[in-house]
Amino acid sequence: MNLDDELRNALRREEPPAGFAERVLARAAAQAREPARPWWRLAGMRVASVAACAVLLVAAGVGYRQWQGETAKHKALLALGIAGGELHAAQIHVRHMLAERAGAGTENFEEENR
Repeated sequence: MNLDDELRNALRREEPPAGFAERVLARAAAQAREPARPWWRLAGMRVASVAACAVLLVAAGVGYRQWQGETAKHKALLALGIAGGELHAAQIHVRHMLAERAGAGTENFEEENR
């Protein structure tokens, strides 16, 4: 069976079951008799959903700001650690140069800085 035949079979006209029109009309009449919701109830739901969205947005903003602060703190600590390590290396280099100028030799310097 090819695609055209399958589509033709799937879309062929069928008669509705007995009593279908009566059931549809009865349901429509029943819904027409139900009282409509008052506008203030709908407005109350909208206000509640807007308030819930606002609370979620504020909470998300606070969480994001905390995350930014923590990230900045970790970056600052990393930068301080790197700078401290570089400063320590420069300090050792300067001491080594001063020790060589004084003629003390490197053996004595390396023992002092262990």
